[in-house]
Amino acid sequence: MSLFVKACCRVGEPTKALDAFLNPRKHHVGIPSLKGLHYLMINFAIRGDLENMFRSVESAQSCGLKPNSRTYHISIRACVDRGFIRQSVDLLNRALSENLIIERGTFNVVMNGCRVHSMPDDVLQIYDRFVGSGLPENVSTLALVAEANMSKGDFEGAIDILARLVEHFDIPDDLGERFV
Repeated sequence: MSLFVKACCRVGEPTKALDAFLNPRKHHVGIPSLKGLHYLMINFAIRGDLENMFRSVESAQSCGLKPNSRTYHISIRACVDRGFIRQSVDLLNRALSENLIIERGTFNVVMNGCRVHSMPDDVLQIYDRFVGSGLPENVSTLALVAEANMSKGDFEGAIDILARLVEHFDIPDDLGERFV
């Protein structure tokens, strides 16, 4: 089915691929796979068609496919890109509740979406979940947390985070512009 999905998307007909997910026996194109699902999801996300992106996930689940961390990353990224920040936070929490191993980049995407939409409390709550996951921090992670602390007026917390940044990382020259 992955080849069918890819072919449909390449000719601009992702809804035909979605129909194959919804009715796999009708199209005789094989069993849905996560690879095909992810390709279809990305295609819908690029088009800004989140409704069909989520329909494709639901149809894959009805065929027995279980969403993995990549499935959630694609969904989360699409939501953030369209400004649906609360939904991206909910998706992240759902993925974590399913005990999936979520990558640092997924956490950073959600935290950055919260930052852009002036949700510093959410940035800090997500950071707590990030720390609990045991993943290593990077410059982006710490910069998002420092900025959230500053937005909340917690300048000591921001200074502590910035000190860790300086101690452990090569700091990009333009990073300071975010805090001016």
